[in-house]
Amino acid sequence: HYFIQSNLRSIALWDMAWAEELHPWQALPTSTPYMNEVKEAIHALYKHPEKEIRSKAETWLLQQQNLPISWQAGWTLLQPSQTVEEQYFGAHFIHHRISQCWPSINIEHFQNLLQVLFQKLIEYRKGPTIVRTRLSVAVAAFVLHAMQGPWPGAIGHTIKYLRAQNSVDLALQVLVLIPEEFSSITFTAQSKSVIRCQAKQAVPEVLQLVSECQQGGAGVDPAYKEVSLRVFNSWITFELPVPESAPLVERMFDDIGNPALFDIVVDCLVNFLRQPITISYPDTVWEIIAKLAQLQATLGEAIQNDDMGICQGVCQMLLATTDTYSKLLLNTSRPERISLVSCLITMVLECTGVPGHFPVDENFSDTTLQFWFNFGDDIISEEADHSKRLLTMYSGVFTKLVEVLLRKTMYPSDDAWQSWTDDQRTEFENYRKEVHMRVMRGESGGIRDTCRPLDFQRIRT
Repeated sequence: HYFIQSNLRSIALWDMAWAEELHPWQALPTSTPYMNEVKEAIHALYKHPEKEIRSKAETWLLQQQNLPISWQAGWTLLQPSQTVEEQYFGAHFIHHRISQCWPSINIEHFQNLLQVLFQKLIEYRKGPTIVRTRLSVAVAAFVLHAMQGPWPGAIGHTIKYLRAQNSVDLALQVLVLIPEEFSSITFTAQSKSVIRCQAKQAVPEVLQLVSECQQGGAGVDPAYKEVSLRVFNSWITFELPVPESAPLVERMFDDIGNPALFDIVVDCLVNFLRQPITISYPDTVWEIIAKLAQLQATLGEAIQNDDMGICQGVCQMLLATTDTYSKLLLNTSRPERISLVSCLITMVLECTGVPGHFPVDENFSDTTLQFWFNFGDDIISEEADHSKRLLTMYSGVFTKLVEVLLRKTMYPSDDAWQSWTDDQRTEFENYRKEVHMRVMRGESGGIRDTCRPLDFQRIRT
């Protein structure tokens, strides 16, 4: 095998001369010595029984992606007659040239490269999935680089073009990948600033597409709803505007009951709620809190049915809310909002006290401990009179919390204990130590100042 010889010369002189006659968007003939060698290396990487040969094949292929001829080789490998593995490497070569070698692209070649790249993406719309995804990543990288100079407004133009080709699914996939590529490609500080500015200008078009997919309707595939939610979640990287995003966020609560969408809805809501900018829109936050409080019945039903997945998802949303808006929650004077806060606190308490032992029967109740410690300290840090009112208001909650923690820290039966793994026992012991450190020693002011001494003695015992 030529590619595994000690002298890893990449390209036969004939192929090099041939490539110099071609533009970056043109393919090499499939039967040239160099293409035969590339395909042989790809075959060895995936099929050869010897690990050493596979390793050398991978090393050689990684070397090829840094050579200018990988443009032409990439397009050749992306022809329909090639194997899936070869097509994937073709897309990989093209992505690498775009993402890592952008300065080498001649501005005169920009339009032709873009045209061929879009053609290939649409050609592989129906799959194979790994090839389509890699081409989508290449388009995302192209958009990020091009928007800084030759193609301002690249995101909006990409959405319009792919929609005009009846390829909304491709538009959504590229949009999901743009923030991911933004995080993975090394850009200068100036480039990042330009990209963020361009991305924010495109947000209205992105949210419009997400909204259409969420609402469904004529011409919109119901399957697009899930990927549109992934777009929303991904674009939080660019700090989505709160007023424009709020209707979409509130609509997401309607999909909580859909098992296929539950996880991505939770991710969207948690990441949106953790945006510091949302604090500047208290009325919008209260509307979202009202929606969250309506999940109390859902949480109770999930606990009854031992559905820890639903419980954990609701718990994540509760903690995102209480962590981000603790001051807002403690400083409202409107009765209906005080009721909402009490509802949230009760729901967190239910998550802390889910049946069973941590981490065997459930593995998330420990995430609520930090909330209780912070909640108590936040109350104590308020102005004296207000702090006293809050302590009176939530004294019953803290008393119930101690009762819950007493139950949760009890050892299981001997038979159950023996059935646990060493890791499970260690995690349980660490959980008990955490409760001991924070509660029994009274490090949380709210717990210390509202619970009876007898409760602490019970914990000590």
